[in-house]
Amino acid sequence: MKIRRIFMENIRSHLKSTVQFGDGFNCIVGGVGEGKSSILYALHFGIFGRALGRSYDYLLREDQSIGKVAIEFEHGGQRYTLTRALHRERGAFSQDMNQLALYEGDKLIASGK
Repeated sequence: MKIRRIFMENIRSHLKSTVQFGDGFNCIVGGVGEGKSSILYALHFGIFGRALGRSYDYLLREDQSIGKVAIEFEHGGQRYTLTRALHRERGAFSQDMNQLALYEGDKLIASGK
């Protein structure tokens, strides 16, 4: 599997960001607070769907109630996109299972739980 791109919306310091990955070694470089760790956290959430601790509160921007991650990757010569979302409601954080989806190219092949 080769990760090609990650899109983040309302994830920590990223309002709306897309990061492209090339073939071979990729290095994320930037100053303090510019979103390097946020990219790694978003990749973890996008691929595994689990919080690193007991809550997703570290991932969602403080002033937002919805956050999204989409990871585009290649496997076996095919292009796939995996999407996930978080939401905050009355101070509680959870994954929005209605936004969980896997696409092969532009075709939806799996969604929900």
